[in-house]
Amino acid sequence: MDLKKALEDQATDWKRITKLKRIDLRELRLNVAVGSLTEAFARSADSIKQILSELVSGGMNFSNADPGHGLGHFVRDCLNAMRLADRLDADPKDIFIGILAGIFHDIGCAFVNRYDEPKRLIRHAEAAALILNGVFELNGCGLNQAEQLLVEYSVAAHTHYLKPTEFKFGGKIYVIEPYRDEENGKPILAVWLPRWIDRLECNGPTFVARHYLTLATPHKDFSGEEFFEVNFSKHLRPLLRTPEEIREVKKIDEKEGQTMLEHLNMFADSQTNLSPYGRHDYGAMVQMREAQTARLTRIIAASNAAFDGDKETVLRNWDLFLKRNIEPTESGARTVTALNLAFSELPEATQKAWISCFAATLSEYRSWEAEVRVDLAQMHEQGFPRPEETLSEVADVLSMISPAYR
Repeated sequence: MDLKKALEDQATDWKRITKLKRIDLRELRLNVAVGSLTEAFARSADSIKQILSELVSGGMNFSNADPGHGLGHFVRDCLNAMRLADRLDADPKDIFIGILAGIFHDIGCAFVNRYDEPKRLIRHAEAAALILNGVFELNGCGLNQAEQLLVEYSVAAHTHYLKPTEFKFGGKIYVIEPYRDEENGKPILAVWLPRWIDRLECNGPTFVARHYLTLATPHKDFSGEEFFEVNFSKHLRPLLRTPEEIREVKKIDEKEGQTMLEHLNMFADSQTNLSPYGRHDYGAMVQMREAQTARLTRIIAASNAAFDGDKETVLRNWDLFLKRNIEPTESGARTVTALNLAFSELPEATQKAWISCFAATLSEYRSWEAEVRVDLAQMHEQGFPRPEETLSEVADVLSMISPAYR
């Protein structure tokens, strides 16, 4: 199977996504054949293996994804999915669909450019849903038709529109409607779980490293209000302004956007139930997001701390961390080499601020990794499948998450 053929022209794919948006979620959910958490974990592990096998044989290559959404991100999404699912008080039916959708929501990045998003009619998560549809047509991967459709929908709904948005494409105006994610004011958990799983990777020490890896190539990112141009040296200025202050500067320089510190801080500030993205958080999701937010906040604060360590040691460890833990692919290694050169050309004050942040990130990552290992050991004792076995087709999981630095 050639997976690229699962994606057609964007206008045709738009029609396919529009049809997917209209499925009867309530009716399909009744046909999810899962009766317990143990069964949800066992069946999801089996389906993950089958889906991965089809993706690999179909030519999917994680190196084709941008380094922030490649193999490392995929593995950590899997770990976060299992950890959250094990702790969360939720229906096993939703857990089952949520685990699968949460793990595979970003595979579209291996087929479409993540940072072409501002000019694409079909976004990366919707591309992922269409890729999975192609996989399921060839091999059901242990899922019945209702389960397949729910996984596809929940993957696509990772594209989290907050309101209807007009989009001009190919000379036509399209109205992009938000995905249904609530029923009678209550969250549809199978849809929200993948978003939660991803938010645990858009927070904490791994997010700092992932975002840094995206900076090798100029592109546009989203500030929470609008897209802005990202340029390495400008983005790395150690500035932490309020959104109001940024808007004032933008009146003078329309190209002004968030710095990396401001971008990280925006994500840290959004991890609350007052945010449209966190309004349904409860239980284990709140606990896990708070732990990650505390780590990210300490890293941001380190930019103002006096650093008395050895600069070269931190930079060497940061290099290893990025290449072996965050994105252990050939494209990841090339990206890190390019970033190392760009970093060496930054002003001394900027380098000092970020070396302090890098050191804090490395320390916070050790804390996160230790927490993950405790959870995995406890889950194994409960009889749940080991993620290192589930993902063996594509990664050496335990080696990947073990700190590559001393």
